[in-house]
Amino acid sequence: MGDYFPRCAPAQAGVDAARLLELCAELQKPRYGLHALLLLRGGKVFYESYAAPYQKGEKHSLFSVSKSFTAVAILFAVQEGILSLEDRVIGFFPEKLPSPPCPNMAAMTIRHLLTMTPGLEAAPHDFKYPHLDDVINDFPYSYSNFTYDGRPDWVGDFLHRYVEHPPGQRFLYCSSCTYMLSAILRKATGQACWNFSGRGCLSRWACTRPHGRNALRALKLAAGGFPSVQKAWQNLGSFCCRKDAGKAGSCWEQNIFGK
Repeated sequence: MGDYFPRCAPAQAGVDAARLLELCAELQKPRYGLHALLLLRGGKVFYESYAAPYQKGEKHSLFSVSKSFTAVAILFAVQEGILSLEDRVIGFFPEKLPSPPCPNMAAMTIRHLLTMTPGLEAAPHDFKYPHLDDVINDFPYSYSNFTYDGRPDWVGDFLHRYVEHPPGQRFLYCSSCTYMLSAILRKATGQACWNFSGRGCLSRWACTRPHGRNALRALKLAAGGFPSVQKAWQNLGSFCCRKDAGKAGSCWEQNIFGK
């Protein structure tokens, strides 16, 4: 994927260059930990820089920005008729359900996962990992919340939870919602989230293709560890701001994915 967004001077984008320099000077302070900065306006890049030792084209973990890429991939699957926002979550994994599931779990849909309104009282933080090294932990999070199991089953663990409230009524920031979206897309298409062959394919958007075919790794990357170069954010932000976003043959699609 090339640099399809044209470049221009800040003034041509209607940006005060002096104020931009003030911003850049502030962001260079160590407390911000800046890796790279790309600024766009009107579909044009008017500023791009990289803080040493980071360089253009270097991959970074997207952390929870990964959730936005996964959500867009799900919506492309909905547009293509593979999924519906009203599909019940339990319908994709009948072999993993308790008998019977609690009523609120049975009522949960893809829409509830996308909007992070699953009805849970608190976000689960006890997902099991097979090994310590499998934890994506580039941030200074504590390892104390993680437990380990030789055969983890995040989907089964989620489906066995008691859901305290009716889905759709309470927002709860919850990575497990995105884990489940990734698992649903994999179940519906037979592909990991980043390999989904629709126009929402993450590896095309994010200019990279993660290594590994492990199902657990696919869930982790989709919610909080997808590795990509800086212009992945540029592509996502530009897409979400366009009125023709998602339409086949749109100018955006031709620029990003190629004709």
